[in-house]
Amino acid sequence: MLRASTTAALLFAATAQANTTIDFDAGSVQSQLNYQNWIATWTGTSYVEDGFLLQSSGPWGNQLLASEITYNNGSYAMAATPVGTTTLTSLTSPAFNLNSIDLIRLPARRDWTVTFIGTKTDNTTVSQTITITDNAWHTYSLGADFTDLVSVTWQEGVLRLYAYDNIDVTAVPEAETWAMLLAGLGMLGWMQRRRQA
Repeated sequence: MLRASTTAALLFAATAQANTTIDFDAGSVQSQLNYQNWIATWTGTSYVEDGFLLQSSGPWGNQLLASEITYNNGSYAMAATPVGTTTLTSLTSPAFNLNSIDLIRLPARRDWTVTFIGTKTDNTTVSQTITITDNAWHTYSLGADFTDLVSVTWQEGVLRLYAYDNIDVTAVPEAETWAMLLAGLGMLGWMQRRRQA
């Protein structure tokens, strides 16, 4: 009984640490970014949540933006200044999978596209273009190729601006982590057999 419950707890802990949703909670946004009163927006060039780093770069000193307009239920949505490139990387694992992301565009009369480009651990790249067809939040799934990534980038347009939220990612554990987990389970099994003998 003890072995089964310990095994379940270890497996649950490993799974719980691997999956996360970057939802831009208000506390993290307000502690990491600077409030610009004249545009009612929190701004900065980098943001960290749940072991993942978002950075903004571009030709015009680009910034990440968390606007008061998008504030809802204790969290913000994020965007970037025009032509800004947003890069997502993991600070705690060698690779990650990008599962889905919520997107909304600014009011417009035509469809807007956003292209996500992922760089994998073997230096190959994958891309997927998402078309936003209305001015409401939607969750968009990334394809099965968005696995074993070291980074993902996407870019705002000049007028084709949008915000993003609830980035669903899965950290890919290092091989040593799995080896330690299996060794621990093996040790539990050995102790149980010895106790029964």
